[in-house]
Amino acid sequence: MYYSEFEEITRDLLQKEWNCLIESFTSGRDGGIDLRCATEKEGKAIIQAKRYKDYKSLLANLILLIWSAFQKMIALLRITS
Repeated sequence: MYYSEFEEITRDLLQKEWNCLIESFTSGRDGGIDLRCATEKEGKAIIQAKRYKDYKSLLANLILLIWSAFQKMIALLRITS
């Protein structure tokens, strides 16, 4: 599946689930934004669609993201205490 097809499927599923119109962006100067939704009631959502070749790759990336967030929280706690 091409990345554009993955983004389209993601957009279509989220539109159905959230009951809102979601904008798609072409590759380029969007700052990495793949999709965007804005409603008066719920606010705005910026969506970055990521796909991985397998579960192991996804899990490794999630662990890195969680570890990075944890380290940032610890650094902030040290600064504020």
